[in-house]
Amino acid sequence: MKKVAIGASAGISGITAGCLGDNDDTELQVGIVDPLTEPVSLFGIDEIADTAGENMGAEYELTVNAAEGSPQVINQLSAGELQIGNVAYASFPRSVAQEAVPGGITGIVSEARDAHPDYKPWEILTLEDSDISEPEDLEGSDFGVNAVGTGVHAICELGLREFGLNPDEDIDWVEIEFPAIGSALRDGRIDAGIFVPVFSHAEVAEGGVELVFDSTDVWDEQYDFTFLAARNEFLDDNSDTVEYFLEDYTNLLEYIYDPDNRDDVVSLASDEFDVPEELLDMYYLTEEDFYRPQDGRLDIPRLQEVIDRLYESELIEDNINVEDNATNEYLP
Repeated sequence: MKKVAIGASAGISGITAGCLGDNDDTELQVGIVDPLTEPVSLFGIDEIADTAGENMGAEYELTVNAAEGSPQVINQLSAGELQIGNVAYASFPRSVAQEAVPGGITGIVSEARDAHPDYKPWEILTLEDSDISEPEDLEGSDFGVNAVGTGVHAICELGLREFGLNPDEDIDWVEIEFPAIGSALRDGRIDAGIFVPVFSHAEVAEGGVELVFDSTDVWDEQYDFTFLAARNEFLDDNSDTVEYFLEDYTNLLEYIYDPDNRDDVVSLASDEFDVPEELLDMYYLTEEDFYRPQDGRLDIPRLQEVIDRLYESELIEDNINVEDNATNEYLP
């Protein structure tokens, strides 16, 4: 299954849902990074949008665009190309502290949580026949990560520190897009790498890999790894539109997590994102996937604790007050 090109997880060019009448020109541009992690991408499937998107078309028109990472989404928010966009727990405080988006941004809804004890975490894998059997054996290794300086990289850095390694001196970081980390590992270009659930399951299904450590070794409690944030200027002038959108978003979560709908959702997502259905069926929307709170609510105190640790570990330069920059008030 790893031989199949899973292009969707590297980004989709754009999906549009909803058709507005002549009397309403509200357009909502939402930026995402990984369609399989971020449920809003499913609004691009007509069969799902028609059921869950009750306000779509009547109150707003939705366009979803995929980027290579949260930093690119932040740039698009800054340029006014997006009203709402995906941010990760590490890029969010940087963008707020540096005032990267004019007028600022506010976190409004959770997309996925990491380190939930009953759900899939981020995993660091190596080959079974490698010399790496314990995290300490990673010293001197070539380590594959999507990009240095990201929240994913922060998981790796903090984990290495937990096991007594110096991430700056003991590791050679190799930047590789998520879909290519598995092939780089098997080709011997890296010794270990970090895997998002879809690729972790694909590699385990093929065999010959083993777990070195995961993000539950780094974080003792679940936290909002990725969430949607809106431009403050847009929130101030369009709070009703945001509320309509988040009502549809939570309806979407209720729909896709209904056990009676899962087979259809998996089949539709397989077709939409060109991912083998048998691979999606292994994990998608189960406990083998990231945890997603179905009410969409951000755990703001916990997010503050996580960002505090990033600051104390010098992985971000400036700290922020999360309560001033995140809210659940627009959710149903």
